[in-house]
Amino acid sequence: MRPSSSSERQGPQDPPTLDVTLPDGRVLRFSRSFHIGRDPDCEVQVQDAHVSRRHALVSFVHGQWNIRDLQSSNGLLVDGERVESASIGESLVIQLGGGGPLLEIGSAVDHSEAAETGDSEASEDSVILDRYLHGKDGEEVGGRTMMIRRALNKYQQQ
Repeated sequence: MRPSSSSERQGPQDPPTLDVTLPDGRVLRFSRSFHIGRDPDCEVQVQDAHVSRRHALVSFVHGQWNIRDLQSSNGLLVDGERVESASIGESLVIQLGGGGPLLEIGSAVDHSEAAETGDSEASEDSVILDRYLHGKDGEEVGGRTMMIRRALNKYQQQ
């Protein structure tokens, strides 16, 4: 058995690409750790009074993407609850401070390809979006849905 050389050793797992959807609808794509905040050095800059200069760090740790609050003044909220950190999984909607802007962070998807092929995921997305935006009269919804509806309503009023 021959010893393996350093070039034959397997390196750390490359992180999957991650999309960040900003409040204005722009989508930024990352494949390495990044900071969120008002500071010009942050890769994701969000200019809002609720957002700290360096609000949060998104990093790939132990095979998954995570977000961690960097001791921000107004906190990091997931489903309306303040958290120190959270796993991103397929998708996660975060709020930067109570009443602050919402960001959606999730696995990168080539939306143009789905639209061109008539992929069922695209129509599934429409159903999900319709549920978040409209719902049914008297329907009980969770904290995340209410947070998204309030944020969209606030955004539309601006």
